[in-house]
Amino acid sequence: MRSAAKIAMQGILLSALALLCVSCGSERSVERLDSITGDYLFDGKHFDAIFYTIVYEEDGKLFAFSDLADYPVETQKLKSDPPTYRIKFKTRGDFNLAFSDLENGRYNMLSMTSNDSDFQIDGHRSANNIHKLRDYHDKSRKGYSYKVPLQLGDGLKTGNIIETGIDTTALYSMMNDILENYDYMHSMLIMKDGVLVVEEYFNGWDPVRLHRLQSVTKSYTSTLVGLALEHFHDSDPVGHP
Repeated sequence: MRSAAKIAMQGILLSALALLCVSCGSERSVERLDSITGDYLFDGKHFDAIFYTIVYEEDGKLFAFSDLADYPVETQKLKSDPPTYRIKFKTRGDFNLAFSDLENGRYNMLSMTSNDSDFQIDGHRSANNIHKLRDYHDKSRKGYSYKVPLQLGDGLKTGNIIETGIDTTALYSMMNDILENYDYMHSMLIMKDGVLVVEEYFNGWDPVRLHRLQSVTKSYTSTLVGLALEHFHDSDPVGHP
């Protein structure tokens, strides 16, 4: 009897330990995902591109949303130390994401390497509070609803479109048309009397995802330089150097 009770007790203890280990393992997994999720900024000067890669968790799966593609990609875990994941783009091949520089429970660096070329670039975790902006602009909506642009303290004043006299019926019609028919539209901003009253983003774009600038930028740059020179001469008619 005593030996049977001892065996039963040992079984109970082993079961309890097994449950405890499973619990600890799941907690470590959650902490691991939390330690690597975030926004990483890549400054690829050697191939003339600056872009974000957003690493986020959804339903227990890890996704990467990069400017290298216009769609989020589910990752495949390769190893835990250092945390390394693989992403497979539809047209750009396979890339490995390796996280490093652990500090205060979060990784600060992300190395992206290609499996079929010598491409390698390092990104740093962004310290800006950009999730607030992303969360504010819902990407999954099916119908348009107006929101007053956020006041961010960046020198740009924002306001409510109702106070401007702009036809909101036309605004709703235009925005719903964009949502339904224009999958290449990135954003729509409207200013009235120096006040930003509409700030909307579409098709996965948001206010902090960087755009690559092509050669057409030269036209805008020369125009801005001309305006600056004109403003300088108007404010200083004597023409001091």
